[in-house]
Amino acid sequence: MSTIFAGGSRSITKLGEHALQRITNIITNKHRVIVGDAAGADTVIQQHLLAADYRDVEVFCSGPHFRNNLGNWPTHHIRPPREAAGFQFYAANDRAMAEAADFGLMI
Repeated sequence: MSTIFAGGSRSITKLGEHALQRITNIITNKHRVIVGDAAGADTVIQQHLLAADYRDVEVFCSGPHFRNNLGNWPTHHIRPPREAAGFQFYAANDRAMAEAADFGLMI
């Protein structure tokens, strides 16, 4: 079983057929999924995983509070560098997920 980092743009509001098929393949092959808590791709990926009642999911967050964890999955808090702000604050979360994953699915 591999760990897949699934994510993408915050401007995404709907998953296309190709992305849905990729996520369905991940579920069918019982891979572990790690996903962020942001609006956009993270949220629509979580919606699809929740609709499939998929449980092997962990949600990563770099802030003090999770913005989205639709399935009440296990969580992982990332501590960004103290001086990190804006993009760099959230990039720490993406780096941690990339390090924890065997593969990535970016939408």
